[in-house]
Amino acid sequence: MKGKKSLVVVVGVCALLSLAFAAPLAGAQTTKKTAYKNLSLPKSLSFVAHGVGSSVYSMASGVAEAVKTMTGMDVRILPHPSDMEKVLALKSGRGDICIWAISSAYFPITGTEIFKKMGPQSLRMVWHANGWFLGLVTRGNSGIKEVKELKGKRVAYYPGSPGFRLAVRSYLSFANLTYDDVIKVPVSGYGAGLVAVLTGQADAAYCGTAAPKAAEIAASRHGIRLLPLHLDNKEGWARIWKNGPFYKQVMADDGAGCSPERPVPLTQASCLISSLPTLDDDTAFAIAKVLAEEHQKYVDAMPVELKKWSLKGATTGLPDTMPYHPGSIKYFKKVGAWSSDAAAWQRKMLAKEKQRMAGK
Repeated sequence: MKGKKSLVVVVGVCALLSLAFAAPLAGAQTTKKTAYKNLSLPKSLSFVAHGVGSSVYSMASGVAEAVKTMTGMDVRILPHPSDMEKVLALKSGRGDICIWAISSAYFPITGTEIFKKMGPQSLRMVWHANGWFLGLVTRGNSGIKEVKELKGKRVAYYPGSPGFRLAVRSYLSFANLTYDDVIKVPVSGYGAGLVAVLTGQADAAYCGTAAPKAAEIAASRHGIRLLPLHLDNKEGWARIWKNGPFYKQVMADDGAGCSPERPVPLTQASCLISSLPTLDDDTAFAIAKVLAEEHQKYVDAMPVELKKWSLKGATTGLPDTMPYHPGSIKYFKKVGAWSSDAAAWQRKMLAKEKQRMAGK
């Protein structure tokens, strides 16, 4: 009996000592001082992105780590290959932030294609970035050197992602082709399209030069080839812009299949970080602040793409898409980056969204 009492005393003392040592540690964690101490932020945040193996997933990983390091929020990434999955994740509350290409955001904004029944969606831009070098890719030893040579060939088709289909339609139109002129190979998402090229199940697929899967194709025994969208083909580019008016002409010089010594004429499109309007202002403010001020903390996750991100790129040359989140605008105003032109653009985007939501 005496032994039992001694054991109880020892256990009690240990418990008290544990609490004594734990209390300062817990206090240190809750009072940790950062540049974000005056903001009311959630404990956790979920980023929705394209599937594993895509450049977007890699970008999201870098951004998430920077946000976590600077703000203390626990950030996780939810890979969703299809655009519908991304929007549903936001609407259900499983996802807070979505990182995607402008071509993917276009259809939920307008309520067209697979979003027709759902109708136009009200979304807010938390960050805008000049993004990808984009085009069609094929194996280096496929013998296919121009877009026009894809006629009758197997091309990746993306049933769940109208944004990817729009991109492929745009590039095929450069050579006056459509999906009806090729053999459609259904794939589950962006990364799956590149895998289909790598394994020989498809002859061509939608591709960003920074995608890890594109690097795998380049490193394979087949090599990689980006199909050029020649800048002097005015008729071809007019057809591209008819399908995707947001595309920019660019000489791609970084990533798989291109270099400063051997640039390839492709398109460039914006990367958007979006949310529902219900995202609290402090969270949007914090994300904008991290991305503007902590570039070195996330650029290495995807140097080809993320090195193009900047405060200037986030606030100028803004695309005709969705309005900015007021939390982001609050940050831009604080650092003097929100111009009268940006304010006029915001008013225009809000008016256009109001018309869309009213069915006009």
